[in-house]
Amino acid sequence: KLTDEKTGETYDNVPVEAGDIVLADRAYCHREAVAKVNERGGDVVVRLALGNFPLEDRHGVAFDLLAALRKLRGRKPREWDVQFEASGRKHPARLCAIRKSRAMAERDRERIKKQRRKKQKVAREETIEAAGYVFVLTTVSGAELSTDQVLELYRARWQVELSFKRLKSLLSAGHVPMYD
Repeated sequence: KLTDEKTGETYDNVPVEAGDIVLADRAYCHREAVAKVNERGGDVVVRLALGNFPLEDRHGVAFDLLAALRKLRGRKPREWDVQFEASGRKHPARLCAIRKSRAMAERDRERIKKQRRKKQKVAREETIEAAGYVFVLTTVSGAELSTDQVLELYRARWQVELSFKRLKSLLSAGHVPMYD
């Protein structure tokens, strides 16, 4: 869908039908939007953005994301049943996560620190800690996709993203003006 410069990344630009699974990055991590996909009969697998998508456990208690992630051992994935509120309704979901390798975590932490320094800001400790994990929110049931399958599906989305980046580089299209 071709849009003007005022239209942001939103699920409204994606035709969703019953049974669809929408894969998305953090830019699409908004409670109301995820709820809308569910209301249309679809599901999402979306990289969870730290801090802007409050979760609760299934009893309505605030879910402490970092405390949960700290319980991960080795490279074994894990999931938690969670829910979120949107439009006055509770929506069930699962949080699937895995600890990154030490090398990848350190690389990502350094990248975050560098980006923040460029903006003359300091990276929050929570952001630095969260860089050690991959955590994905999904509304797909556990009977339909296992934790491993959810994380593998998200990795596949990232491979598609890398292919687009590679194509832009090969076609010298990486410097297209963004503002006019």
